[in-house]
Parts: sequence; structure tokens; C-alpha cells
Amino acid sequence: MNKTTENKIISKLNAIMLWIMVLSCALLIINFDYINSSLANTIQELRVVIWLSLIISSSYFISQGILFCYTVLSNRFLNKIKIDKLSKAVTCLDFSEKAVLREFIFQRKSVLNLPLNEPTIRNLIANGILIIAEESLDNKGNIPVMINMQARPYITYKALGLSKGKMSEEQIEQIINARPKYAK
Repeated sequence: MNKTTENKIISKLNAIMLWIMVLSCALLIINFDYINSSLANTIQELRVVIWLSLIISSSYFISQGILFCYTVLSNRFLNKIKIDKLSKAVTCLDFSEKAVLREFIFQRKSVLNLPLNEPTIRNLIANGILIIAEESLDNKGNIPVMINMQARPYITYKALGLSKGKMSEEQIEQIINARPKYAK
């Protein structure tokens, strides 16, 4: 069952349960003795069933509220864990991973075609730092990847081993020599 069909079923169930709750409340609150005495007697005989339907429909909406709150709180908790994992992964980058991430700066591109079979790329994807932009491999085994939006605040010049000020010729040469051949 796809998500759209599931949402339609839940929406219809919500509407039905809402009508049951409203009608149950109305039947319990309204005094039918002034309208029709036989109808009032029938409602009085079914009072237990009406209360039961009100309890069931109310408990349905209470459970929906609890599930909604649980989902929101668990998503926030999981998102916090994911962000903590990303920040830790960025602080623990090795030299080759930093070199791959520097390529995004050097080439001034947001998407690079990188080899998926390269362990450094797989590790960056597994840690959530890089994400696959499109599921299309080219004939060389390269796949378009980009830096995850949630990881971008943690990927700073300092984290990549770069400085915004002047760098010595030796530092520049070391960084240029460390560029991965597959990313050039």
C-alpha cells in the first residue's frame, strides 16, 4: 500500500471517528423528551452503547495525539543524534577525507562526480558527510555526490586544514600534492 492510499484511509477513519464522537456527545447532551418521547426512550435504552462509542472515539483521538507527540519527540531526538554524529565525524576526518572535501572548494562546485568504489568516498557517505545527488553511475563508476546540508556548518576552513590568511608555499604545495587524482 502506498503512502497516498494510506493517508486517504487514515483521513476517512479520522472523519468517521470525529462524527461518531460528535453524534455521541449530541445524543448524550440533548434532552429528547421535549422533541419525541419514543425517541428519548430509545436513546435511553441505548445509553450504554452511546457512552461506549464516545469512549472509543475519544480514546482513538487521544491515542492519535500521543502517537503524534511521540513521533515529533523521537524525530527531534534522532535528528539531534544525527547532528552530533555529523559534528564528531567532521572533527575526526583523516587527511584523504579532508582532501576530498577541499575539492569542493577548489573546484567551486556543489556537486562532484567521484568514484563510489573509493574507500574514502564510501566512508564520507557512510558518515553522512557526503550524500548521493543522483543515482546514476557513469561508465567510469563515478557518481554525483554533494556535501550534506546538515554537515556544511561543521565543514570549515579550519576543519579542512586550510587557513583564510596567507599560507606558506610549502603548505600550499602540500595541499596541492594531496589532491586525489580521481577528483581532479
